Amino acid sequence: MNALVPILNFSGPDLSLIRQTSAKDANEIEFNWFVSFCKMARLNPLKRQCYLFIFHKDKPAKRQPVVVTAIDGLRAIADRTGNYRPDSKTPRFVYDEKLKGPLNPKGLVK
Repeated sequence: MNALVPILNFSGPDLSLIRQTSAKDANEIEFNWFVSFCKMARLNPLKRQCYLFIFHKDKPAKRQPVVVTAIDGLRAIADRTGNYRPDSKTPRFVYDEKLKGPLNPKGLVK
C-alpha cells in the first residue's frame, strides 16, 4: 500500500514532454486543466498512466477534452486503496461440455 503518494510537481522539461506526448492536441487551457487533473488524481502522464484526448479538435463549438486513464494508472489507483493484490496464480478456466457451440467452441464457463 502506498497511501502517501506525493503530489506531483512537474518541472519545465516535464511539462514540455507531457505537451508533446500525452496532451498533443490540447490548447493552453486544456493543457493546464490536464496537468491539474493529473496532480489531483496523482497520475503521472510521463509514466503513461493517463492521456488527454481532444474530440472534435477541428470544430471549436464541439471541442471536448477527455482524460483517459491507462491500465497502469488504474493499477496505481487500485494500489493506493491497500486492497489491490495482483493474482499470483496462473489463470483458472472452467469448461462445460454442454455449452460447446459455434460461439463458444470450448464450452468456457469462466
